[in-house]
Amino acid sequence: MTPDRRFLFAQCSILRLEPRSAPPFAPDPLRFLVVCADPLLYPNGSIPAYHLDFDHEIRALKQALAKGQRALVAQRVPPTRHALREALADGPAIVHISCHGALTTVADGVDVVLAFEDDCGNCRFLLGRDLIDYAPRGGLRLVMLSACQSAPLARAFVRQGVPLALGMQHNFPDPLSDDLVAAFYRYLIAGSQPSEALRQARIRLADEHPAAAGMLVGYTCYDGWAALNLPPGQPTIHLDWSTPVRLPDQVSVPTTGLLGRNAELVSLATALQKGRVATIVGAGGMGKTALAATFIRRFAWRFGRVAGVSFANAPIDEGRVCQELIERLVGPQALQTIISAGDQSTDLTGRLRQTLCDLIEPEDLLLFDNYESILQPEAGAEAAAAAVQRLTHLLSSRGCYLLFTSRAHPTGLPDERLVPDRDGVDGLNRLAAVELFMRMSSRACNGQQIAIHRQIAHQVAACTEGYPLAIQLLAAAYDEYEGEPHHFLERWSEYLAQAHRQGLDPRHARLATALDVSLAPLAAADRQRLEQLSSLEMPFFAAAAVFLWGLPTDDDGQPTDAALADVRHTLGLFVRRSLLRVAHYTTGDTGTPTDQPATYRFQPVIRQEIQRRSGQTSSPGGLVAYGVWLANRAYGQLDHSPALVDVIWQSMSLLSAATTALSGDTRAWHIWRVATFRQHFGDLTTARIELEQALADVGDGTAVRSRLLHALASIYVVQGELARAKALYEESLAIKEALQDVRGKSATLSGLADIYLLRQQWSQAEACLREALLLAERLSDQQQIAFCTVKLGQVAQGQGDQATALARYHQGLAIFERLRMPREIQQVRALIAALDQAVPSLADAITAWINDPGDDQTCVQNLVALLNRIAGEVVQTVRQADRQAAEQVAETLIPLRLALLRWPAAQALPPFNTFLGCLQALLRGEEQQLARLRTGLDEGLAAALVGIEQLCTADGG
Repeated sequence: MTPDRRFLFAQCSILRLEPRSAPPFAPDPLRFLVVCADPLLYPNGSIPAYHLDFDHEIRALKQALAKGQRALVAQRVPPTRHALREALADGPAIVHISCHGALTTVADGVDVVLAFEDDCGNCRFLLGRDLIDYAPRGGLRLVMLSACQSAPLARAFVRQGVPLALGMQHNFPDPLSDDLVAAFYRYLIAGSQPSEALRQARIRLADEHPAAAGMLVGYTCYDGWAALNLPPGQPTIHLDWSTPVRLPDQVSVPTTGLLGRNAELVSLATALQKGRVATIVGAGGMGKTALAATFIRRFAWRFGRVAGVSFANAPIDEGRVCQELIERLVGPQALQTIISAGDQSTDLTGRLRQTLCDLIEPEDLLLFDNYESILQPEAGAEAAAAAVQRLTHLLSSRGCYLLFTSRAHPTGLPDERLVPDRDGVDGLNRLAAVELFMRMSSRACNGQQIAIHRQIAHQVAACTEGYPLAIQLLAAAYDEYEGEPHHFLERWSEYLAQAHRQGLDPRHARLATALDVSLAPLAAADRQRLEQLSSLEMPFFAAAAVFLWGLPTDDDGQPTDAALADVRHTLGLFVRRSLLRVAHYTTGDTGTPTDQPATYRFQPVIRQEIQRRSGQTSSPGGLVAYGVWLANRAYGQLDHSPALVDVIWQSMSLLSAATTALSGDTRAWHIWRVATFRQHFGDLTTARIELEQALADVGDGTAVRSRLLHALASIYVVQGELARAKALYEESLAIKEALQDVRGKSATLSGLADIYLLRQQWSQAEACLREALLLAERLSDQQQIAFCTVKLGQVAQGQGDQATALARYHQGLAIFERLRMPREIQQVRALIAALDQAVPSLADAITAWINDPGDDQTCVQNLVALLNRIAGEVVQTVRQADRQAAEQVAETLIPLRLALLRWPAAQALPPFNTFLGCLQALLRGEEQQLARLRTGLDEGLAAALVGIEQLCTADGG
């Protein structure tokens, strides 16, 4: 310390010098290699005293590298000795190693030993001297050892020719690693010398953790302390194993982390190393899904792509399974392409099955969660379950990895391995069970009466025998318990005896008893409400409770505000008691999730136990009304909300049941809406059948008939029956014109244009689209405006006017971005990407027009097309907020303005030159100049300028 009791390292940049010269550095670009090792089991079978928190450290690394804006590639290396050796052989690198470390005695003295892993998570120790030999001489630029007692190894690295190495002098607290990483790499990557980056990192730690601030020390050699001087550029960061992992929402790592399952994780990793099929078996609520999710997150590096499907509260349907797996393997856009391609008259499920099998590669891992629903299907679902079983056999024959979670076994697949064994996943050990309760109970985490809370945790662990779901229920019940803590479990024995008298097996009895403790304080009315909700297998909106509980609705069938407030209060009570879960949260205007629940769902085991108690044999009243409400709620919104897609996808059986119960025009309207959902999911055959049946039951000239005709025509278009589709569209159009249905007329004109586009009848398509666009603009229907604009771009492209096509694509894209329609955004971007290679630059297009020797009429037509192109580029450039690019576009317009001044025919045209001046002012942000020039525009160009400004200032589009 200095005399004024300040740390010396806060004032001085200090590195420890080894008296040797730095080797010449290789000229190749540097790579940033990150190794994070945290073994699950040590050689003696013990588990680590604590787990390292790599999530925060990796997040800090990514942020530091992204802020540095330097051209380097950051790569995460699997935590094995072999993987690190292979990575170091590929060229110069900075290496960051985070793991457990210690000093150990060897034959000739003392060395640092690092705890790496094998492919299954078992500990494999790595001596420092062996690590030094892994890298080719001159291959390491910097080594960071975020491991306890690793400073001697850092010094040894420098003595062996590494210019700079850092390590820990003592046992460094793991929670501080992310602060250390954030500060050191933030300054190092930005261009500071390593000594200064180290000083800043120590200052960062000294503010709150002065005892740890001096633990990180750096060693260097002559000329080894220079700044890295990395070239500026966008870094390429691959530090996340989850990039190729796509799992359903139900399959997630617990917020508490997976406790007490180290041995099971190693067993599962070993099973999928020795074979390609593994099944995690165990009772419901024992944590099988959490084990699978944690395994995938931890060992994703061993596989290619990872995708999964869950049968928890979801329909058994082979087509659904194929669709979900395909979407998670290749993305939603590719899925839609697959659905719309091929022979539409053939069975969709068969096409999806074949496509899925074609897509699968040997290194892919597929997860099937809650597979007992397939092995032991409910009555009436046997055929659907058999189809899914056949699918898994097909996938197994493709050689990929398959992982199942199931209460029942075996799956019947060759070489299946059960994890942990035939007895299934057992309860948590006492320490893990206590820790789980302490983490799940907010009351136990508040820091007061901690000894009492821990005593309750031990009682819970003993009573539940480590059953995770029972612990979860009791932790939530304890948070709501208002009595003295020592009375919390006083009725446990009574409830448990009652469960045993009902003939429940021991594990089920403990879950039932925990549920009794949770339900005991609830009023009888609330219990009845919970039982009514248990009929819902799928995620549901709060409105479902309004209809099932018979609460008030308004004249339009919408739940009243008072009813929704009542429902949300009660659902919140159930969530706090872990009887329900929030499936999705609402999103704000910016698309970010809020803390307000949007939909809810049961855990399957809890729902089944509540249903068992209720003795319900028939569906409760209100389901049909909820089905109608849900169809109205979702119509036209699936393109905007992936969460809503998930709800509808899992609710199709409910929507179909509502169809059966309805009659008259109400039934026809419902069929029409449900048919649009089926089309979205690619089930054209069922949609077509239902629409044709509905048409036979509705009157001529009615609004619902016009909608049914339109929907049926769109299916015929996809299936290639264009003549039949055209007749249906024309019949629908006549009805809409008679009813003065402006919005519907615009949609049907756009549908007719699709047929003309397919037939390459460009003039007819353009006429339909221009009329449809005028109607949409009259209604301010932004979505329809965007569709018509993009289709007009397709017309222009078909006519060879690529510049106009590109401009219209950009205009439509801007609207889709503003409306947050991801599928359409991807489609239009694909159209733009295909054109970008063929379209000349804006400067070349302007030069071509200036040098065009054609007559005045041709020049005017080409000028209008060029102005559309310019408008699109102005919108795109302004939205990018790149001042340099905006100035380049503004300067590109100067030759065109000069040419217009010299062109005699321009005198008879609208003030295009002034319009171009407005666009230049808009690009440059010159508001006063823009206001002055605006007054010189005619009405048409003034309106066009306003439209461009709106597109430029739209949020997200």
